[in-house]
Amino acid sequence: MMKTDIEGEIRQETILAQRLVEQLAEVLTEDEAELRCDMVQGETGLVEAIARTLEAIEECEVMEDGIAARIEVLSARKRRVLQRHELLAGLIEQALMATGISPLRLPTATLSLARRAPGLVLESEAEIPSAFWVLPEQPAPRLDKKAILAALNAGQAVPGAALAEPTYSLTIRRK
Repeated sequence: MMKTDIEGEIRQETILAQRLVEQLAEVLTEDEAELRCDMVQGETGLVEAIARTLEAIEECEVMEDGIAARIEVLSARKRRVLQRHELLAGLIEQALMATGISPLRLPTATLSLARRAPGLVLESEAEIPSAFWVLPEQPAPRLDKKAILAALNAGQAVPGAALAEPTYSLTIRRK
């Protein structure tokens, strides 16, 4: 079944099941939740749609794992190619320096050596005068969100903060 078919099917079956639950709410009590579940299973294709959607989730997980493994392989290959690139460029640089040829005009590129500005070598940091030292900025204060949450959960009022409405999270357990 195609992805969009699965998505549409579970949406449609959810709507049908919601309508059925609304109709059942008029005749069933809260204590009859098991009966309501049985009726949803018997009258709609929701459970089957959920099962097919779960299979699609499993396919996604397999693809995620495969893609992650492929990324790892390609990342290692990229590092090797980069190392080879740097090695080959270094060999050309050495050849041009050893022969004094610069620029070298080729049909596909012109190669030249450029003298770069000298880099800094720190021989002894302890001897460097204080005028060359920079004090780091103090970090800005940050909220202790764990302490705020603990206070709110303990019933303490914290101005400017409140507990959010609880949310739901799907748990999928496999044997």
